[in-house]
Amino acid sequence: MKNPFASSLFAPGQATVASIHQNELDALFTLVRHLEGVSLASPEPGASLLLTASRAGAGKTHFLARCQALTAGHGFWIPLRFAPEQDLSWKELTLALASRLHSARTQGISQLDEVAWFAFSRLVQAGLGEGKVVVEDPPAAREQLDTRFREIFAPGTPESRFDWFSGTAKTLLASCGTACATSLGCEPSALAGWMRWLLTYTSPKSDPANRWERLALSLERAAGKESTWKECFQALARLASGVAPLVWSVDHLDRFFSVPQASRQLISQLSEVATLVPRSLLIFSANQDLWQQTMMPGVPGALQDRLAAHSIQLGPLTPEQAEELVTSRLYSVARADEKSRAFLRRLNFHQIPGSGGLTPRAILRWASAAWDMRENLPNPVTDTNSSADPQLSVQRAREKLHAVAEALRSQSGPGLGEIPALVPHPTAPLPPPLQTQATAPPSLAQQFQEIRLCHLSGQSHAPDWKRIQRLVATVGQRFPSIRQRHLDSGTGTNGEALCWAIADREIFIGFAPPTSYRFWRHLNALASEPDTSGKLRLRKVVILLPAGEPVSPEALKTEESGVPVDLIPIDADLAATLHAADDLLQANLRHAGGLSDARLFGFLAKELDFFWRRLTRRPVETAGVPAETSGAGTA
Repeated sequence: MKNPFASSLFAPGQATVASIHQNELDALFTLVRHLEGVSLASPEPGASLLLTASRAGAGKTHFLARCQALTAGHGFWIPLRFAPEQDLSWKELTLALASRLHSARTQGISQLDEVAWFAFSRLVQAGLGEGKVVVEDPPAAREQLDTRFREIFAPGTPESRFDWFSGTAKTLLASCGTACATSLGCEPSALAGWMRWLLTYTSPKSDPANRWERLALSLERAAGKESTWKECFQALARLASGVAPLVWSVDHLDRFFSVPQASRQLISQLSEVATLVPRSLLIFSANQDLWQQTMMPGVPGALQDRLAAHSIQLGPLTPEQAEELVTSRLYSVARADEKSRAFLRRLNFHQIPGSGGLTPRAILRWASAAWDMRENLPNPVTDTNSSADPQLSVQRAREKLHAVAEALRSQSGPGLGEIPALVPHPTAPLPPPLQTQATAPPSLAQQFQEIRLCHLSGQSHAPDWKRIQRLVATVGQRFPSIRQRHLDSGTGTNGEALCWAIADREIFIGFAPPTSYRFWRHLNALASEPDTSGKLRLRKVVILLPAGEPVSPEALKTEESGVPVDLIPIDADLAATLHAADDLLQANLRHAGGLSDARLFGFLAKELDFFWRRLTRRPVETAGVPAETSGAGTA
């Protein structure tokens, strides 16, 4: 098998591997969520955050990618990469923002489409305020425009008003464009330009294959001066931040180390970006030496304070975190079989070489060397009747071990020293592999994988709904961002039901076989009841079902309620994972006398992250059609 630790540098596919910096991730997640409450026209500048580390290889890029994955439903991430010789201008920033929004997808929809529909809703709301759009119930119409602008303006949907809007947009712009621009905090002329361009961009008549090229060409023709580009940038950024807060991540700044003038220009312009967009977060990611020696000198003190108002420093790792990192990387590419567990047992995480503290890069290089050594060791002789010459066997062993030693010497990780030659005596057996101390307790990851494998090796792989309900209910009770309530499952039914209220959505989760028709009809009826919370929330019904099992239309019948149904197939692997998580949680609760372990909950939050995100995904489909039918492993 390919060495799972061969790459110690971040690759995009590694964003799914859990981060070992959970506390820091929680802090950044909280900051992004805070931006959702900031007004579009706020006079305050956007937030800034400095992500640093004392040395290279601390995992800053992986940390940013992981946070982007976890906050995908709460912010638009705009990665920015610059070179010292690059001419940083408002034109470049505008094109970078528009291109990113065009290419990024939220549940299959271009983020730029969402921005366009939001822009249309704001212009119609301005028309309501100016008396140019007349409806029977203006407050209800405003609420619908605020919360359901995607459904209202997406072309081709049953309730779409796109055709009506495209026919009245020119009149509305002439009479209400200034009021709309004032509410957004941008220039009326720039807003009018974006309204025209976005109407063309979202029109069903536009060819999806070249609509980005047409938009870029329109921008080039309309915006000529740098001041015009700045207004154009601000209008688009304000519109985009109305859909979700913008997170600008500035990484890979090493090339600026010897160019202080370019560094100061970069900081000056990006700090102005934060000023122009209140609902935004600007993240600078740089090692401490680069930040202190190159980026900060010459920057005014007030700006320095603002840029470092929030900071996160990724420090050295503990041996326990090193074990967690190696285990998660191994199991992300390999099965949790006996071969993988045997490899982990051979490692002593308290004896990793290195000075100045452990970094993820150094740990992965150390694990890579250990993996190569294990793969190159000679296989033990099992055939006692073999007539092979012992001297030749020893010679092959000597050659393999010499190759391993040479490979280890070539590793560039810190602290790797000379490997003494291992030459076994012709009549003596090879030394046994290194073992960890027998008294060392297994890690949470090891316990979890062993329990999971026991479930996979059992005869029944069917989901146990009561155990899965207990796991979900315990997690929902633990985390403050989830408002959980138990639902009446109905008379004569054999299921359990929960409701999770998270931000702008309510999720009705049923735990019963798909053939429990009465239970699912009752749950659909509960989901269709009027919302008395005072907030118009999106709702969906979640059906967990064994993978490959057909679902009766009775269970999906939601025409009366208009509540979408989200199907989450539970295959044997996912069922074993959920059952193992419940076993580990219940054992901990019994051992702690009813008190849960925060470390265990943090582990389960990361280990089952794909499942929680799949469970809470935002509903987007129309009534009577399943919201999602793909496997639970996607997010």
